[in-house]
Amino acid sequence: MARYKVLLVDSEFRQFALLRSLRKSFFNLISSRNITNDTFKMNVQSAKRNVLKSPVINRGTWLRTISIDMIINKFLQQFKNEKVQILSLGAGSDTRAFRILPKHHKNVDYFEVDFENSCKIKKYAILSSEELCKALFITKTEEKLPTNHNEFVTQSSSLESDCYHLIACDLRTLKDRKDALPSSFDWNKKTLVLSECCICYMGTEDSNNLLLSLKQNLSQGIFLVYDPMGGEKSNESRYGEVMVRNLRTRGIEMPNLMVYNTIEKQHQRFLQFGLCNSNLIVCDMRFVYENWIPRDEIFRVSKLEMLDELEELNLINSHYALILGWWGFEFRSNLKTELP
Repeated sequence: MARYKVLLVDSEFRQFALLRSLRKSFFNLISSRNITNDTFKMNVQSAKRNVLKSPVINRGTWLRTISIDMIINKFLQQFKNEKVQILSLGAGSDTRAFRILPKHHKNVDYFEVDFENSCKIKKYAILSSEELCKALFITKTEEKLPTNHNEFVTQSSSLESDCYHLIACDLRTLKDRKDALPSSFDWNKKTLVLSECCICYMGTEDSNNLLLSLKQNLSQGIFLVYDPMGGEKSNESRYGEVMVRNLRTRGIEMPNLMVYNTIEKQHQRFLQFGLCNSNLIVCDMRFVYENWIPRDEIFRVSKLEMLDELEELNLINSHYALILGWWGFEFRSNLKTELP
């Protein structure tokens, strides 16, 4: 993403917001019958105009990013001398692979899975940029970029390099189709399964079947899940009910929001997949903010952008869960847990 000079943005939180908006530009690439560089530049300029987000939202995005990165970095550091895998579920326009692979391509195979159209849009966004191709070690391809909707529909959605694999798959069917993942995916290697606001959009049965299937088929794995929680229905804030209504006005459903709506229910959910209690960490993001992030780092970022809505930040953070569970090997997280 260096092409877009993100570092010129004057606030670190605005950098996160800009990255979030730039992700959306993946989905604006094919907004007309003709795709041109001017169209993409317009999307980038639009993203820059929309970086002025609420400080609470910016702080939450920063916390989400830094905490997930913390776990992934611990995983990569612990197994830096062997080949490992990252399987990103519902990766969409996520940009994490662009940051990980330039440093760790020799010992990481990165697999991103999403619906076919999402993969196609991401594929052609990557192929349109030499810098993005370079970050993923994708060599020059003879495949032509689509210039209209018909070409977009008929062309392939897959994209691969020695260390990066973009895979079109309906996650609801993955439990029955191990062959949906390419032959380069090794079910016996240590694999970090990342679900960042993904399984919350799946039905309860579908999401549980997917996680259970991965737990049963991967001989050595670790779940890293970030998901919203609706909270107790009796809570005075009625946070979950308000969130459900707001999502419905946008045509969005989160079937699990009020099913696994507390830390305790999330904890019991992952125990049912056969994880040991000693190999399971389930925390809300308020706990993560107060116990995982170094004080000097919080002090540093607090000086970047004024935030006086601390009660609102705590409320929002208490309604998001970060879940870490591993099997088949010992993961040395050295992190406090909210539950015994």
